Amino acid sequence: MLSLKQVLKKIYIYIYNEQWQEIESLLTKNNLLDSNQVKIINTLANIYVKKNDLPKALNVIQRGLLKHEFHVDVNFNAGVIYYLLNDFEKSLYHFCWVERLNSDDKDKNVIREYIRELKKYLSKEVMESIFNKVLHLSQNVYLAFPAKIENLKDTYIGSFFQIKDILYFAGHYSKIKVNINFSDVRQVPAEILVGEKLRVFNYLCKEDTIIPIMMCKSNQELNVAYGSEKIQLNNMSPKQYHYCAFPKGADLKLNSSESFIIGKPILSKKENQDKNPKLILNIFVDGLSQFFLNQEGLENVMPNTANFFQKGTICTKAHAAGEWTYVSIANYFTGKYTMHHRQFHPKYNSQVLYHQPLFSEVFQENGYFTTKIDGNWRCCPLYGYAKGFDRSLYQHGYYGMDASQVIMETMEHLFAFPNVYNFMWICLFDLHDINEGQDLSISAQVNVETKYRNIIHSKEKSVYKKYDQNKIEQYRAQLKKIDMHLANLYHYIEDCYSEEEFIISLFSDHGQSFLKNTDNYLDNHRTHIPMMFRGKNIPQGECSALMQ
Repeated sequence: MLSLKQVLKKIYIYIYNEQWQEIESLLTKNNLLDSNQVKIINTLANIYVKKNDLPKALNVIQRGLLKHEFHVDVNFNAGVIYYLLNDFEKSLYHFCWVERLNSDDKDKNVIREYIRELKKYLSKEVMESIFNKVLHLSQNVYLAFPAKIENLKDTYIGSFFQIKDILYFAGHYSKIKVNINFSDVRQVPAEILVGEKLRVFNYLCKEDTIIPIMMCKSNQELNVAYGSEKIQLNNMSPKQYHYCAFPKGADLKLNSSESFIIGKPILSKKENQDKNPKLILNIFVDGLSQFFLNQEGLENVMPNTANFFQKGTICTKAHAAGEWTYVSIANYFTGKYTMHHRQFHPKYNSQVLYHQPLFSEVFQENGYFTTKIDGNWRCCPLYGYAKGFDRSLYQHGYYGMDASQVIMETMEHLFAFPNVYNFMWICLFDLHDINEGQDLSISAQVNVETKYRNIIHSKEKSVYKKYDQNKIEQYRAQLKKIDMHLANLYHYIEDCYSEEEFIISLFSDHGQSFLKNTDNYLDNHRTHIPMMFRGKNIPQGECSALMQ
């Protein structure tokens, strides 16, 4: 067998001589027909197009897009193949991406000719929607969620977004008693559930059941009947989920003159789960450095966390496999390195996770009621992190979802659903405020000496911040505040669950560049992260094994 380098050299010669059959034979002999190497992907796609075997060409180019989502030639070939298949919307989508990615203006006249040709088959409105979608996806539009991708002035609140064949309906999650101001939709806290939109809903409750319901219009009447009960609900605020409880055996019938949204029913009991923990809780603390904890002492800066996890396992030599939040979270959810999950570009919004299994989906498939609560915009539902979660609460971290809110929402969720098996991911984002130069909470302010309160705004990304004693002092105070709020959650868990009924983990994605005076980008002040576990089958003690 030849090496990949030798094969690619031969391919260039065969292409020059238009020896297409020889290329396919060469790849077959060297077991490279399923290779994800970009030259092989593009060559195979072109061969199948020349053979008019468009299904094979589509299969190859779709495989290529999963690995090379932002490659000009892969997108160009995708545009051509979809055009030949008369899927003109997808064709235009990929040609628009080629225009955005094509910094060298390669074959720009050919691309524009395809786009002009597509105008014959697509309406002006559809073309504009696709142009805007690609434009916004290349401008970090996910950071504006719940704004819509195609039109940032519109919102997903009261509507849905789609990942593969699943619809995720978003409602606003405000607890204030007045109308929501949607002028900046990033300020709106969103609650996202898998659901369906209909006018009639029939359901037999095999267990005590909770049905999430969202009305689409104000003053909308909903007729509810089960057994001898007949109720008319007409006071539910629109575009917001309302949870209605029904007893086991209820033959439920709901109907309305207008459409309403039904979330997936939540059963109070699941079969064959007694051997599993009732609660699996992942506490993700963005930017928490083990380097700092080692210097300061965990018991000094996070005494409540130290007290809770000393009854479990504290790993002292864990390191992040990614250099910043975006890639690290994808590492955790896929179990893959960045080169395999391909979620890495800081500016272009990727949908690569739409096509990869996530660990949240594993727990969902095994009967857990899965919930995600956070304000981390690099973990936004649109990236694909809605997948595997029955319920998601999200608000951009600049506007809400600080530690106090996330932890109280976590406790309220556990209080609301005590009889289901809960899998939860929560993110505490407050340490990010230090890098962003945000104002500190009152408890942090009074615990930082005034000479360290100076906030310097700089344009470089958080991973490039320089050593800064001001930030270190603020970081320490903010961390103590987070630990104070976590104490409430730890006490709640210990009061409501036995040791055999839960598994709790606390971990991070990266450390902080301002903690150490060095230009070494991958020094341990950035890569060394905490990892702690407690609960069922978790041994007590310290683990000093090197891990990532």
